[in-house]
Amino acid sequence: MDATLVVWILVLVVLVLFSAFFSSSETALIGSGRVKLIHLSEQGVRGAGRALRLVEQPGDLLATILVGNNLVNVMVAALATALLGPFYATLVITLVLLIFAEITPKTLATINPERFAARIALPVEIFRVLFLPVVWATTFVTDLLLWPFLGRQSIQKRRLSRQELLTAIRLGRAGAAGPGDLSFLSGC
Repeated sequence: MDATLVVWILVLVVLVLFSAFFSSSETALIGSGRVKLIHLSEQGVRGAGRALRLVEQPGDLLATILVGNNLVNVMVAALATALLGPFYATLVITLVLLIFAEITPKTLATINPERFAARIALPVEIFRVLFLPVVWATTFVTDLLLWPFLGRQSIQKRRLSRQELLTAIRLGRAGAAGPGDLSFLSGC
C-alpha cells in the first residue's frame, strides 16, 4: 500500500473521530439536565460548571457543534470522493458516519449525559472560541429567522421551565435531593 494512501486513510479516521466527538457532544450537552449539572457543579465535578454555562447558551452551543460537525463531515466526503469516487464514497462514508460518528457516539452520550458533558465541555468551549465568527454569524441569522415565530424568546436566556422546577421540588420533598441540591432555587 502506498504511504500517501495510508496518510489519507489516517486523516479520514481522525476526521471521523472529530465527527463522533461533535455528535456525542451535541447529545450529551442538549440531553443534560440543568438541575443535575448544577448539582454536579456544587459537588465540585470538574467541567460541570462549564457544561452548564454552555447549555445556558443553546444557540451558540448548537451553532458551534453543527459548524464543527458539518466542517469535518464535508472534509470526510470530499476526501473519500477523491479516494474512492462518488459512488463508493457515498456508500462507504454514509455507513461509516452513521455507525461510527452518529449512532454509537450518541448512544454512549445518552448513558450519563451530565458526566459526559462535564468531560467534553472544555474542548467544546475551545471550538466555540475557534469558530466564534462563524458562530456569531449563524446565530445572528438563525435569530432573525426565528424572530417571527418566537419573538424575543428566541434570543433570551432559557430559564428553568415550570415542569423542571416542579420536578426539583418533588425530588426535594421525596428526600431524593439534599438541602444543598436545591440551593439554585434561591436564584429563581
